[in-house]
Amino acid sequence: MVHMPGHIFYRIGDYERARSSFLKALRVDREYMDRQHVSERDDWNYSHNLAYLIADCAEEGRYHEAREHLKTLAAIPPEPGSSGFFWQIGGTAIRLAMRFGNWDEVRDQVAALSPPDETSAVWVRGYRELTAAYAAGMKAVESGQLAEAEAQSNLLDALLWRVSHEYVGDKNKGIRDQVINNLGTSSLELRGHVAGGRGNFEEMRKLLESAAEKERELGYAEPPRYSRPALESLGHGLIRAAKFADARDAFEKELRQRPHSGFALYGIALAWDKEGNREESVKAYRAFLDSWSHADLDLPQIKHAQTYLAGAPR
Repeated sequence: MVHMPGHIFYRIGDYERARSSFLKALRVDREYMDRQHVSERDDWNYSHNLAYLIADCAEEGRYHEAREHLKTLAAIPPEPGSSGFFWQIGGTAIRLAMRFGNWDEVRDQVAALSPPDETSAVWVRGYRELTAAYAAGMKAVESGQLAEAEAQSNLLDALLWRVSHEYVGDKNKGIRDQVINNLGTSSLELRGHVAGGRGNFEEMRKLLESAAEKERELGYAEPPRYSRPALESLGHGLIRAAKFADARDAFEKELRQRPHSGFALYGIALAWDKEGNREESVKAYRAFLDSWSHADLDLPQIKHAQTYLAGAPR
């Protein structure tokens, strides 16, 4: 009863009230477990609540707080034989690092993953390899190493084919298929970024729109299975292509899925900024900073918006 309002507040973009619900639920669960001598592993909601709190902090720009909650979550041992728990809860640190584009952290977290039991070893190994290729490719794109990015993209596609044909047993087939669908979205996203880096903006647009559609087909999950919306990637790609109105449209579509998302509001402001419309840029950066009023001040988006507004006419 204490936890569930957080689901609603997250869905309507009231991330601070969602955070309050999740923090209260954390205390209620902790008191219950201590009083009844119940382990964290035997109170499923405790782990789920933490994972959702971390995702919520990410949308608020509370990166440092999210990392502190991760320490609590990481101390909970996975339940043997619970592949679903491992996939949904164990991947939280990876999803957080992806949300902020911290690709080295993604690779470190992936390398640290170990299967909860022998029966899940095959799909966990596949998840590690697939995610590592995606992270390496995204880092290469952002550093302008397009040949390396393309090589990682090709590796990711080859791994997807291999993992999709490996035998994992009936018990793990559903989880394996979720991994393939999730990383299939990542494959399209990475290929779109490579195309954009090479100046093939029409191909980039098609691939990133396909990634957004494939992400939508992943279905509803709490918190979202895909932490870094493909529409966001599309918006930033369209800014690089100087398609500023189209970029804002992509971010507006993201806002319909994640209301009041600071990431999307920042993208809208950046599109006005790059287009050279100072009046709209000022309004948009102020709206972004309002949405991230609790965010870490050392985030690059916050620093850029503050610097821009410091030089804007009053």
